[in-house]
Amino acid sequence: MQKKILPFEPGTRGCPECHGHPETARLGPYLFEVSCSAHGEAESVRVVGNTLGNATRAWNDNAAWVAMGANVERVNARPTFWEPPKHSVQ
Repeated sequence: MQKKILPFEPGTRGCPECHGHPETARLGPYLFEVSCSAHGEAESVRVVGNTLGNATRAWNDNAAWVAMGANVERVNARPTFWEPPKHSVQ
């Protein structure tokens, strides 16, 4: 299955690294991702889950990012997005 871009869930937090607007996609059956493409493929900032809701909850979990070494102040300062970005086709 080819990666399919999906509308994100309202309330999705920004990237824990750059605070950018995340992208959501279906990667395959029962495999969804929330990611930030601003960092390129080599430095991908992303999470996956068996549903889009689970992937979004994992993405929004500040404690998990901090446990993986992210800066606590940057993670806690992430914006929350309620609408897709203006340039989005969602």
